[in-house]
Amino acid sequence: MEKREIVNNLQGKPFEHYCAMYRELEPEEIASRCHVEYHAEEGEFELTFLGNRYRVTFPDYSARCIDKKYPADQLNGLGKGYILLLRHLIEGRSAPWMGRFCAYKEMPWGNLYNQQFSGRCLSRMAFTYGKRIDDFRAIMEAMGAQPIKNGDAGYELEFMPCLRLQLMMWEADDEFPPSAQFLFSDNFPEAFAPEDLAVVGDVTLNAMKETEAWLKANK
Repeated sequence: MEKREIVNNLQGKPFEHYCAMYRELEPEEIASRCHVEYHAEEGEFELTFLGNRYRVTFPDYSARCIDKKYPADQLNGLGKGYILLLRHLIEGRSAPWMGRFCAYKEMPWGNLYNQQFSGRCLSRMAFTYGKRIDDFRAIMEAMGAQPIKNGDAGYELEFMPCLRLQLMMWEADDEFPPSAQFLFSDNFPEAFAPEDLAVVGDVTLNAMKETEAWLKANK
């Protein structure tokens, strides 16, 4: 049986390409640049992703959850979150948050991708939860998000340490369709390329879907 190539469709490069880049790096440099713990004896980084604690192996890339506080595990399996984290370890860096939140279109080069981001993330969120605000609230709270005063319902969520998201919903009414907004803490451009920020939105929405399924199964 022919082996299928695993491709990150956003970049058009095979997963194996990123793994090869990762293996060429120095783990101490990754730890310093991304501000993550590195356990040299085990050859593993330790970090938090959407509230859950993970160990990530080096030089061969794999991730396992060691402390699951929240239902969604977006690093389980070869999904978007798994490749997104790998790209962050290869190219991203940790930077302090200066206290601002920005819309996607305000990010460097974000105006070039804003239409795609709006379709993939904002429209998806609006039409999934626009008539189910209470479900949106329950999901956010199950993910450890904190309520904020923006929107008909709004929450602030830690994506990774020092990287925060604000998600806001406006409910549909007789005159207007539902609407949604994602805001990113102002240090996201240091951690991810502009095109990868759309994947941050995808991964967050996938985590919300996974959390909703968990809530339904555990009623």
